[in-house]
Amino acid sequence: MGYFYLRARFYDPATAQFVARDPALASTREPYAYAQDAPLDGTDPSGLWCSGLQGSASGILGDTALAGVAGNASFAVGICGNGDVFGSITGGGLAKAGKQQVGYPGCPRHAAAAGVYGGAGLGTIGSADALQAADLGGPFTSNSSGVGYGVGADVSYATGSNQGRSISEVTTSFVGPAYGVGGARYNTNTGVASFNAPQQWNRFKNWARHLW
Repeated sequence: MGYFYLRARFYDPATAQFVARDPALASTREPYAYAQDAPLDGTDPSGLWCSGLQGSASGILGDTALAGVAGNASFAVGICGNGDVFGSITGGGLAKAGKQQVGYPGCPRHAAAAGVYGGAGLGTIGSADALQAADLGGPFTSNSSGVGYGVGADVSYATGSNQGRSISEVTTSFVGPAYGVGGARYNTNTGVASFNAPQQWNRFKNWARHLW
């Protein structure tokens, strides 16, 4: 019959196995199996994305690269392509005075804060590189900018790494009050809690079968 192309890998129906290791192995713990060997009950998504909704507050008070203060705090809930359901909390910031600077969790290269901006609201979070929710954990280097006059929006592009893989994510906030115009570059750190919904569902079904 030949192989079936299922986005990230080829599947061999003769052996009921994939021909390459699962790129989300750290989460699925099944290098070659399809849908935990239950193809009638489950699917095997690529796992190469995470997205969700977030609430955040951010502020920027800067004077070009000579001095500045910037920071962000946010919480998010969402789901990943491998079935992980997650909740996360993110915080970080920067304070500069000439060449002296401090930040949490550390200062990236070319750290800066410019303009004046403050905003809070609801928005989105997304990553096309994450294999699992744990990949969203920091630290990340965040490049953010915002604009508002009563209402407004801000967007942040963050980059980091997990187990040698580059991870990037984009966050937005556009439902809420905002004032000013500003931009900043600083580090953030993220704590993530998650569970894998398909695995929990299969465990529940197995428990129910044994119960009855």
